[in-house]
Amino acid sequence: MVKVLCIEDEEALRHDIVEELVDAGYETAEARDGAEGLRAILAHKPDLVLCDITMPGMTGLELLERLRNDHPECDAIPFLFLSALAGRKDIVAGRELGADDYLTKPVDYEILLATLRSRLGQVQRLDRLHKEDIAKLRESILRMLPHELRTPLNHILGYSEMIDSEMFGPLGHPNYKEYAHLIHASGSRLLGIVEDVLTLLDVSTGELVLHPGDCDLADMVQACIAGVRDFAERSETKLYWKAENNDCTLYTDCALLKRAVDVVVLNAVKFSGPNAKIEVLIRDLDGGAKWEIRIRDNGPGIAEDELERVMEPFTQGGGRDDRMTRTHEGTGLGLPLSKALTETLRGDFQLISAKGKGTTVIMTMPHLK
Repeated sequence: MVKVLCIEDEEALRHDIVEELVDAGYETAEARDGAEGLRAILAHKPDLVLCDITMPGMTGLELLERLRNDHPECDAIPFLFLSALAGRKDIVAGRELGADDYLTKPVDYEILLATLRSRLGQVQRLDRLHKEDIAKLRESILRMLPHELRTPLNHILGYSEMIDSEMFGPLGHPNYKEYAHLIHASGSRLLGIVEDVLTLLDVSTGELVLHPGDCDLADMVQACIAGVRDFAERSETKLYWKAENNDCTLYTDCALLKRAVDVVVLNAVKFSGPNAKIEVLIRDLDGGAKWEIRIRDNGPGIAEDELERVMEPFTQGGGRDDRMTRTHEGTGLGLPLSKALTETLRGDFQLISAKGKGTTVIMTMPHLK
């Protein structure tokens, strides 16, 4: 709800103005003089200030000057003066300080409310344009950087493979071979991040091209598990999968679906801790009209107040065990990417978790025909 602060030393008038604002659907705060008004602005950060000019102690002009000079964080708050005695000098002074408008006494409440709507609408439009500009800048940077990173990364990966394979002869000390392997692994991880960012951008702009075909979900899930098995074995994590049907064929883009499942399975291995158990279940719904892929772990889970946040790109939930979060680096792209890919394939993505009770991800996938 939009909050309006009314600063007026005449109690009866202040009461009437506040009553009109409340009836019009505004949240209100009030102050009796400039000093009290300044404290209220800093404490409540109203969306608009309606202020008398002539008041005992700190006047309206003095209040606005204090705000503009000492509190730049309040510059965007529309400031409307209200006075019966505003002469040309006061109007000029107020304009120079940044006052947005003047209203005269006695108050015409129809004009007052129309002016408030107009000024608040201008602020909302400017705020929307500002956010759109930031979003465009962010998108242009994100779209440019990955392409610029791809070429040097491909060089890093290619040359590290050559060194690791000792293409031009032995390296000598065995540590060199190990370092080449680490360089390649780090480069591969960074290239994966680049590809994830590009995919999310393509999804958000509707530019991701689908290549549907028959997908054997059982084969796809087995491939996902095989891809993380070595990593899982290092933490003694147990991986299981089960299909309730012999024929698990879904007409979809199998590569994109595998990528969505890969991300969730890898997240489960990363964050479930040692000796964890991860299960992947495939089952048909509505006689094969849809298929459900359910990935469940018995890890530390995610706190309820973190569930929405972990679905935002570049964010990791603080609800996860802190030690695990520090041990396993990540961009926070995993779950948002998996959800975006699932929904691009016209599926439904559901995240179920609670602190200390593990996490379950359910992907419900229709045929793309």
